[in-house]
Amino acid sequence: MSTKAGINARIVHEAIVFLAEKRGRDASFCPSEVARWLFPQDWRHFMDVVREAAFELYREDVVRILQAGELVPKDEPVKGPIRIAKR
Repeated sequence: MSTKAGINARIVHEAIVFLAEKRGRDASFCPSEVARWLFPQDWRHFMDVVREAAFELYREDVVRILQAGELVPKDEPVKGPIRIAKR
């Protein structure tokens, strides 16, 4: 698990999984929700950390990553807004 600015990625991973479980299979959420929850004062600074953690979980088949309602490729860079959902 990677870190940025001294942040333990495990905390970010756990927050993503928690929100995915809480929302259920039929709902998704924006990575900014995780960043705002964990880092309310400067959440924008941590958006890359949250996106990176979400994609790590996606490659491990823990969550799904969607863009415009469709699964994104696991092995290609994705630009633009994404949504995270329970697997």
